[in-house]
Amino acid sequence: MGQISKYLQRTEVILVISSILVLSFAGIYNPNAFSPENLSYMLRWYGIFTLLALGELVVLLTGGLDLSVGSLTAFYGVIFAILCAYYNVNWVLALFMVIGLSIIIALWHSFFVNIYSPPLPSIVPAFLITLTSYIIFREGDTYYAKNGTTGEIEFSGTDASQVIQSAINALWSSRGRIVIMSGIYEISSTLIPPLTGGYGYHNWFIIEGSGSVELKWTGDANGKIFGSNDATKYCDRFMLKNVKLNGNGLANGVDIVNLVYSVLEGVIADNCTIGFYIHSSSGKIANENRLVNCIAKSCDIGFQIGDGTYEANKNELYYCMSYNHNNYSIFLYGAKWTYIIGGDYSDAGIAAVYVHGTDDRYSESNFFIGIYTEGANPEISLGAKSKYTYF
Repeated sequence: MGQISKYLQRTEVILVISSILVLSFAGIYNPNAFSPENLSYMLRWYGIFTLLALGELVVLLTGGLDLSVGSLTAFYGVIFAILCAYYNVNWVLALFMVIGLSIIIALWHSFFVNIYSPPLPSIVPAFLITLTSYIIFREGDTYYAKNGTTGEIEFSGTDASQVIQSAINALWSSRGRIVIMSGIYEISSTLIPPLTGGYGYHNWFIIEGSGSVELKWTGDANGKIFGSNDATKYCDRFMLKNVKLNGNGLANGVDIVNLVYSVLEGVIADNCTIGFYIHSSSGKIANENRLVNCIAKSCDIGFQIGDGTYEANKNELYYCMSYNHNNYSIFLYGAKWTYIIGGDYSDAGIAAVYVHGTDDRYSESNFFIGIYTEGANPEISLGAKSKYTYF
């Protein structure tokens, strides 16, 4: 018994046992945790996360903290794809070019860390702002919004839309984070994130789910779960994470006009008219948004970028999935410089990928890299108003 007790106290054994307990709890709490779909995504990301973790470990051991790991990894992937697909650079040479670029950026970071470590006081507020938050939860038929800083219940009611929107409005100017606890929330009116007159200089506004969170549309037809119709405003630096949007066959999932510099990660749009719709209005833009590991299923259109008239440029999809749609998995309508990297878009009623434009705005210079479209008929459809599309 003494040997067994000593063996169980070893760090690696404790980690293995903890991992088994966590996975077991996940399987019991969420039956979909070990579904083939979820396991395939987990295995796909194990390799890259292991490499990222090893790199971050070196930084942590020296007492530092590198917050650029994720963004730089995505940046290097895009550069590699552009070199191969657009400039026809041999993949081996492109690989060494990207490695060289990463070394230059690493040296640049090291230079400033050595000179300005610890971080300057002026950097601190950007991190502290994320501490201001609301926690949304449900007890019976009542929804509550608790201030994460003071611990006070500031908003409550039987309408989840009003409670969540009240929390959003309270953070409209200061920005911050809203955490929605596990549960099903019936949404009867559109949730509108903070809107601004400009873009590129605001703090992040984050809404994320904790556990299994479903926002189910119960409003009228032609609705939007997250959306905005204000053609004069931008939605800048908005992040939506780990929530399921159930359109109930009546609403779009995410349909925010003039969305810029924003991130949607781990969002599921189910039974929506359009799962994810990125577009702009006259004189505005809907540019440089990033969708990561998002899923659209059982919609009319999974992902639509552009409305055929106004600007929707430099948007990116990474390892998303789209299936069981009536029309298209991906519809690029007057979109430019779109990067769609990895993912499964094979199951669609009309075409997996449809690229089209209008006389006012062509779809051009769009890149599809490593996507799976087999099984759709046709897999890819290029309209007359499209050019410079790369697969």
